[in-house]
Amino acid sequence: MSSIEDLHLNADTLNMMTNLRILRLYVPSGKISRNVHHSGVPSKLSGKLRYLEWNGFHLKSLPVTFCAKMLVEIRMPHSHVTELWQGVQVKYIQKAR
Repeated sequence: MSSIEDLHLNADTLNMMTNLRILRLYVPSGKISRNVHHSGVPSKLSGKLRYLEWNGFHLKSLPVTFCAKMLVEIRMPHSHVTELWQGVQVKYIQKAR
């Protein structure tokens, strides 16, 4: 994203990426925040997702169908998230040393 002036993100594209393991949408430190245009709301994210980084995520929560079973790390700086998901998603989280 550091070299893209305007990013047009279509929710349907994310919905179709059923094998997605890494999703990283960020603005490197020291760079000017870019314009991200969203069309639609992602109704699902891949259940195989292991790493999620989304700078400035525009919704208040992740899709209700999102299963974080495989998720290892999540980073969502400057986002509007007030609730990641409802219910218990992760049984055990190992603290970083």
